[in-house]
Amino acid sequence: MNLLRVPIEPKTIKPYTIESSEQFAPWIILEVRGAEPVEYVLKDDLSVVGAESGTKFNEIDLTEGEWVEYDEEAKEPVGIMDIETKITKV
Repeated sequence: MNLLRVPIEPKTIKPYTIESSEQFAPWIILEVRGAEPVEYVLKDDLSVVGAESGTKFNEIDLTEGEWVEYDEEAKEPVGIMDIETKITKV
């Protein structure tokens, strides 16, 4: 499989919130011409904000499919696990 790098327009990024947890929700819109994307690979440049505390975690690395950290402000663990992506045509 060939990899295609598509630049992401920042204004198309939508936050994935705790209310969206465990369901698919629109996150980004990509404009791709002359190719058909079949998989989106998450990288290590995402940011997360703690739902309870508002603590910001930068440069989240999801290349292994999950991320776990401790939120000092909320005094509890936070994490992203069991990630799935789905590509749909708009």
